[in-house]
Formats: sequence, structure tokens, C-alpha cells
Amino acid sequence: MADASIVDIFRAESAEILQRIENGLVSLEERADPETINDLFRGFHTLKGSSGMAGFDHVSELTHAAESRLDQIRSGSAFPGEAFIDLLLDCVDWTRTTVCQDGVPAEGKESLLARLKDDSLLVSGKKTAETERYYRIR
Repeated sequence: MADASIVDIFRAESAEILQRIENGLVSLEERADPETINDLFRGFHTLKGSSGMAGFDHVSELTHAAESRLDQIRSGSAFPGEAFIDLLLDCVDWTRTTVCQDGVPAEGKESLLARLKDDSLLVSGKKTAETERYYRIR
């Protein structure tokens, strides 16, 4: 683990970032828009980098996987389905718990990583009735 002051800064910043991500995911449930997707991507990207610097390698690994999936959505090759949004909320909960445990991974990391690789949680990159109905993507 890194220097105590770095860890303290990471804990404080991660709490703020995780709250912003959580708020963004709630917004995403109502309507997917590029700005929200970009904000979520940046949040997970920032957590990935800062957790690595603070020595929270398990957090870095999970947030990297989430960031990669969000990058697919940003590129337009997929849209977030409801199950994917729920998965990211689970990732937020896991990350909060792991940070509170000084980087000792909470239970379920491998399951979350496997779910992040599951293509069925994303809706194909073309406009469908589901994306129109749930996300009003235009």
C-alpha cells in the first residue's frame, strides 16, 4: 500500500467520485445521453488511476474492466441495458466496501469481473425498440 497521505487522499476522492458515478447511473436509468456516459467513463477512469497509485490494485482491476465496457458504449457499438446499469451499481458498492476495508477486496470481485465481460448485458449498437423505449436515445 502507498504512503498514508496518498491513501487518505484516495479515500476522500473515491467517496466523491463514487457518489457522482452513482448519481450518473440513476440518470442513465432515465435517459442515456453522451454526456452522462462520458461522465461515468471519466469517473471509472479516474478511480482506476488513483486506486493504482494508492496501492488498491483490486479496485484498479475492477474499475479498469468497467471503464473498458463504458468505452464500448461511448463508441456507439453498444448501449447500456438495465442489467448493465445494475451491474455498475454493484461495482460501485463493491468499490466502496473495498476502499473502507483498506483495499482488502470485498467478496464477489471475480463474479463482477465475469459479469462485466458478459455481452448480453449490453444492447447492440443499433437503435432498437428497447433503446427507444427505455433510454430515448436520439
